Amino acid sequence: FRSGVFNIGVEGSLYLGAFASAWVGFTFTNLPSFVVIPFSLIFSMVVGGIWGYIPAILKVKLKVDEIVSTIMLNYVAILFTSYLVNYPFQVPGVANSMSERISKNAELPRLMRGSQLNLSFFIALALILIFYIVNSRTKFGYESKVCGKNMYFAKASGIDVDKIIITSMVLSGAIGGLVGALQILGVYYRFYDFFSPGYGSDGIPIAILSNNHPIGCLFVAILFGALRSGGSMMELMTGIPIDLSNVLEAVIIFFVTAKIILIFRKSKKGEVV
Repeated sequence: FRSGVFNIGVEGSLYLGAFASAWVGFTFTNLPSFVVIPFSLIFSMVVGGIWGYIPAILKVKLKVDEIVSTIMLNYVAILFTSYLVNYPFQVPGVANSMSERISKNAELPRLMRGSQLNLSFFIALALILIFYIVNSRTKFGYESKVCGKNMYFAKASGIDVDKIIITSMVLSGAIGGLVGALQILGVYYRFYDFFSPGYGSDGIPIAILSNNHPIGCLFVAILFGALRSGGSMMELMTGIPIDLSNVLEAVIIFFVTAKIILIFRKSKKGEVV
């Protein structure tokens, strides 16, 4: 969003990255943890980044709208991974569509017993810090911000807009692939068909609510995680549908986006906000 492009296809990158990490985990079973875990994470990022490159090059070369192409590619990625776990990588004698279990060496260490909290939490914190530095301290961060404000002005100023678009889409795809890998290595330990309830799509409202700020994303993501987890527990303990938490998320997004629209309209009229 910061660069002025909208990658709605993070869910597709997430699925492909998740399967890529699972494949590494159950294929290279003899590798030690300090080799197989980084290898799996990097491989998932490469796969996710390649998937993000496809709509980027379509937009730059053929002027294909990235929103349409990424939504369509989501279905391609999800159904492709579904085919993989239902046919060539199906576990014999198992009713559910899933891959083989990854090796113990590929599992991310748990930080607390009886909890799903694992090393991925600190990986996420490291990514937040990296993107904060990139956005605020680097040439790419400045140019992407200018592109997000006005691509025509950015192009007139000599900024390589096409390069910014491609880099941004590839990075978002790589992060999506990494998220999928962290779910497999830290939570599920194997790839399940249709395992994601929409983790990739959750990034859109989180980015909107945090105003595209990396630090803000951390707190908004924790809020969404609490709503998602609390909704499941509420349904289990009281019978109140989990859909109530989805309604709360929608209400929050509605009021925040309404405020943004109001500020935008006032600025268009030249009013002080």
